[in-house]
Amino acid sequence: MVRIIFLVLVLSIFGCKQVQEEYTIIFDSPKNNEIITNENQKISILLLGSKEGNVKVFINQSLLFTSTVKERITFDTTITENTNVLECVIEKNGQEVKREKIYFTLKKQIQPKSKKTLEVKPVYAKIKKYEEIKPQVIIPKIEEIKESKYISSINLEILNENETGYFKDEIKASYRIEFFDEFKSKALEYLKKVSIEITDPQDNKLLSETLKEPGLTLNLNTKQLPTGVYILTVRAEDIKGEIYETSKWIKIDKTPPSVVIENLTNDMIVRGTLQFNLQVEDESGIKEFYFSVEEEKINYRQKQKTITFLLDSTKFGNGKKQITIYVADKLQNEFKTNISIYIDNWHEEIVDPTPGAGFNISSFVDKEKRIYLAYYNINKRNLYFAKLNQNKWEIELVDKEIDSGKYPSIFVDKFNRIHISYTFINPKWDDEDLRYALKEDENWKITTLDQQDKAGRYTSIVVDDRGIPHISYYNYSIGSLRYITYNLNMKRWEISVPDSYENVGSDTCIGIHNNVIHISYLDNANGDLKYCYKGINETDAGWKFEVVDSDGKVGYYNTMKIDSYGNIHIVYYDSTQKALKYAVKTGNKWTKTIVDKKDDPGRFTSMFIDDDNNVHVSYYVESKKELRYALFNGKKWEIQTVISDRAGGYSSIVVVNQKPIIFFYDLSSNNLKLAKK
Repeated sequence: MVRIIFLVLVLSIFGCKQVQEEYTIIFDSPKNNEIITNENQKISILLLGSKEGNVKVFINQSLLFTSTVKERITFDTTITENTNVLECVIEKNGQEVKREKIYFTLKKQIQPKSKKTLEVKPVYAKIKKYEEIKPQVIIPKIEEIKESKYISSINLEILNENETGYFKDEIKASYRIEFFDEFKSKALEYLKKVSIEITDPQDNKLLSETLKEPGLTLNLNTKQLPTGVYILTVRAEDIKGEIYETSKWIKIDKTPPSVVIENLTNDMIVRGTLQFNLQVEDESGIKEFYFSVEEEKINYRQKQKTITFLLDSTKFGNGKKQITIYVADKLQNEFKTNISIYIDNWHEEIVDPTPGAGFNISSFVDKEKRIYLAYYNINKRNLYFAKLNQNKWEIELVDKEIDSGKYPSIFVDKFNRIHISYTFINPKWDDEDLRYALKEDENWKITTLDQQDKAGRYTSIVVDDRGIPHISYYNYSIGSLRYITYNLNMKRWEISVPDSYENVGSDTCIGIHNNVIHISYLDNANGDLKYCYKGINETDAGWKFEVVDSDGKVGYYNTMKIDSYGNIHIVYYDSTQKALKYAVKTGNKWTKTIVDKKDDPGRFTSMFIDDDNNVHVSYYVESKKELRYALFNGKKWEIQTVISDRAGGYSSIVVVNQKPIIFFYDLSSNNLKLAKK
């Protein structure tokens, strides 16, 4: 009754937090570990919680009763077995949702003659070492009690019973043997022996000792008993060989809690916030649990048997980390495991905090791994330059004239001269001019290279071993691909038109390898990705052309790089398939693959090929304002989200010491940032 009142109070206090579909099963009659003496038994079970579903009641695995769920289940039955298991099962929609069971024993007791009782003080003695017998587990058969001519009853009490109903390493018990009044004064003369036994359900003796005392307090060492259900029996034999005994069920729990780890595996890579669950269960109840990273405990939330942890991996440095998961039950049986994870997050830094910085951006890394940037400030409408010097960014204004700096491209030659090509919007003629900035000493030298119509969009620059720049760009008015370089012999800039069929030449990118100029570009009229090349010293008639991809509308936002073997790599946007694609030319063959198709990705691409010829790509997902990173390691593409909801479009990627660094315009802060490993 106390237990029922307690549960009702708990439910009333915490009712707002209870899940409506929960059930609580309380056995009123018989109770767990109860020894009954009447074969005709009333079964009474209280059901708390939802009233949906069906209930079934089993005794010794035989179905005795079934009905819909209601507050109380009662029925009468006849008990035939000495040892019994009573189970209550609740099902909903054909699925089992709750199961509880108890154990009880039937013992027919012969009533002793009514006599006056006299209290006998127990004699205490130390228990001897128990005999250990290999356990086996089956249903027990307990013999009926014989009436003793001298002994009236035995009282057996468990002193260290707890709320779990389980024991682990020790059972504290006391027994007292009562004699009929005429024999009490000489109880020791009529008592032949007392046997203390712990048996398994098959009646195998696991602990056994013979004593002489009519009363005793015992400390039973159960460290060697495995998890299971056992019977503790005190058996008294008088001098005539008549026996009187009493027994109690005892449950031993040495088993650690059952723990199932969901969404977390050994050696997994973790980025951002990771949510994972522990499903924990234990017969005796869970007392303590925690999850820690490098000995720092992580917050959690718990709902019934599910514990949900949220690991914010950005609070920890990148690299291999050890996770510890610990769960202990109320008997201090422990589950503990260590899992290794690899934290691999992108960390952000501000490069230029000026509002509007980094709207268009180009990056370059020289052989000494120094990083250089050219970028456009959309608020100030000027071209800026930045370089990293002893972990500090040094920033310079390159072109003071308003509306200078869109579509920048930067290259640093072997003489440490800095070359930048970019677009200048000429307000006088409403034109777009191609400009070129060169820094050889302390000052920037600005030159306008092409003022014809709307020239100068989508600039791309490369410098050969002589220090001569080569620039590809797009003439918007005419719709042609243009190429300009400096004629060292004539000491002048010379413009040529490699391709002008209908409307071609936007989204250009230029590269050089073994004195051969390579240009990738978009055929705007047909929606094709095209590519042309010629030797540095060849005339304009020497250009050779190839269509790389003409399957649908393709070639937008293309970026090209050449690896150390001379293979041509191009990443670009396919507007038909709404995907980021990749084409590589090895020998005379182009191979094309889709890199990413999720959420219409692939605009504003940037590419870098590292010292091991691995391909690194940054690109923009417009629908999510997301910056993504893709790595091709020679076998497959690995894709990561760098930032979400605030990418501004343009990005530029470099790799230093095999670690990618992506420069990007951050919409939320309105400035130039970098993300790195």
